[in-house]
Amino acid sequence: WQVMRAMEGWHKAASLANFLLFLKNGWYRSLAERLVRARLVYEQPTMNRAISFDYMNRELVWHELSELLLFLLPLISAAKVQQWVAKLGASLLPQSAVTLGSRLVGGGVAGGHGDSTPRSQSNLCPICSTTPRVPFVASPCRHVYCYYCLRAHCMGDPEFKCQTEGCGVRITAMARQCSASI
Repeated sequence: WQVMRAMEGWHKAASLANFLLFLKNGWYRSLAERLVRARLVYEQPTMNRAISFDYMNRELVWHELSELLLFLLPLISAAKVQQWVAKLGASLLPQSAVTLGSRLVGGGVAGGHGDSTPRSQSNLCPICSTTPRVPFVASPCRHVYCYYCLRAHCMGDPEFKCQTEGCGVRITAMARQCSASI
């Protein structure tokens, strides 16, 4: 074992020396290359080496942008952004278009009634208090939630109970709400 340890020590020292020589000269990246004297050389040394870094720059920008978004998204409240967009849309659109839009949203899709009345408070997700984009029904109480709210809370707490006032039933399953056509 002592011989093996001594050989490991010599190998580490030789690898360090090779690394320092590589930094100085740029030849022989590894100790094996140095032993067999294998070097990377250009086939045609006079050829112009035009290297484009566009792809690498694009990848670096995308990577940094995704890191920034992953940092900022948990800090942004989706409900507040949605309210801000709704206010902005209401101020930019004429009043008749806003009324027509609320009738279309309120009619039959999630409520299943087929009428043209605006949504009531019972059609809001009990967790985020917004209209569910992807409505799911909680079982056994049959209250409607956003898929993401219900899924996240059920995954976080296996004993999750319905958040609708006066219900409090433990949610055991969830299913996509069937929608009637308008």
